[in-house]
Amino acid sequence: MVGTVKDYRYKGAETFYEIDLNLSTKFNQLQFVYVVLNKLELEQDSLEKASIPPQPDEQ
Repeated sequence: MVGTVKDYRYKGAETFYEIDLNLSTKFNQLQFVYVVLNKLELEQDSLEKASIPPQPDEQ
């Protein structure tokens, strides 16, 4: 867990929220981390491509 949501803002023209978090740990003091495989990466990518319109330089 990264933390809990303290506040969030949505700007109507954007495709994302700005989120303020109360972090669950002091990340700047970590010495080791584990890299976790995202087993749903393909599904996540396809959902993101379906919901985000292409940018002018990507057409």
